Amino acid sequence: MDDDIKPDKPTTLSAVDLACVKSMAATIREAVLRQAGGEAEIVAEKVVAKLREEEPKPPIAEPELLTVKQAAVVLGISPQAVRHRLHSESFPARLVVRLGGRVMFVRAKLTAWIAGGAR
Repeated sequence: MDDDIKPDKPTTLSAVDLACVKSMAATIREAVLRQAGGEAEIVAEKVVAKLREEEPKPPIAEPELLTVKQAAVVLGISPQAVRHRLHSESFPARLVVRLGGRVMFVRAKLTAWIAGGAR
């Protein structure tokens, strides 16, 4: 029955709103349990489980430095094409950082370079 109810579009609750909803769910759960018994327990557990799914997750920080593979995704080309352009010095030097034997791209500079129309 509860699987048939779906919102028109997904919503994101703030931590405060989520805490209020959880508190209300707990109050409703207690009242229903007092009146209905075992079946209400199952419904209440489904509500609590659904609320736990809705808990906001912290945003994933994007790395400031990108590997060749990650830069290839941003550029929309293959990693092999990125390596070829590195060897032919097609990228401006300001985009690339060399750490030991690794070549890394500065994300902010790479995206700015792309936004500027360079490919």
